Amino acid sequence: MRYSIYVLASLFLLACQQKEQHIAKIRETIKEEEALHALNTWKDAYLTNNIVSVDTVVHSSWVYSGAANGKTSDKAAMLEELRTAGYFFAEIVYEDVKTRTYGNTAIVTGREKMLIVDKTTLDTAVVRLRFTDVYQKLKGKVQALSTHSSPISE
Repeated sequence: MRYSIYVLASLFLLACQQKEQHIAKIRETIKEEEALHALNTWKDAYLTNNIVSVDTVVHSSWVYSGAANGKTSDKAAMLEELRTAGYFFAEIVYEDVKTRTYGNTAIVTGREKMLIVDKTTLDTAVVRLRFTDVYQKLKGKVQALSTHSSPISE
């Protein structure tokens, strides 16, 4: 009898633990809207040069690839460039945005048009890119892990 109670209690505790793990997994599942919210938060932070907001939405391990010379850059380099840049973003527009989710990970792809203005001369440049961003939801927080972009020639 004692053994039966022990077995039943063990099974009950195991079932509770598995239910808690299942609930935690559901909480960590990223939704398309969450990934798009992170993308737009990042865009708004660029437009307002809000370094704190960029820092929040980009994970510490974030890496960018897509430079013409084949080099990558990290979060620290990106934040430093934003702090010291001789330009600002006047407009960022996304088109053809698609999101795919896989558990706690989302891949967002699309086209991006940026209007960049030189702070000194006020000269402008339009940059068009095809981008891929990877986002992850961890402990309830959605952050960018990786970005790749390629220029679109006209």
